Amino acid sequence: MGGWNHDGMRGGSTGNVWLAVLLAIVLLLQVATLVLVLTGVTVGRRAAGEDSAAQRVLDERLARGEITADDYRAARSLLGS
Repeated sequence: MGGWNHDGMRGGSTGNVWLAVLLAIVLLLQVATLVLVLTGVTVGRRAAGEDSAAQRVLDERLARGEITADDYRAARSLLGS
């Protein structure tokens, strides 16, 4: 029966331990998500309007006339944008 143990607390089950572990994991995931959101870290994708360094170089080369518009479009398509 679920009587009192020597610490004066009612006896529990291992289900309580698993619940505590689950809640700890959920709390850690929430804290990690909050930190990522507050620091502006993106995972697996670029933020809207953010160009890579290679794309900025292409933009500059086109602006200086070093490459043609066709070369520019071909290079941008290779970069995936």
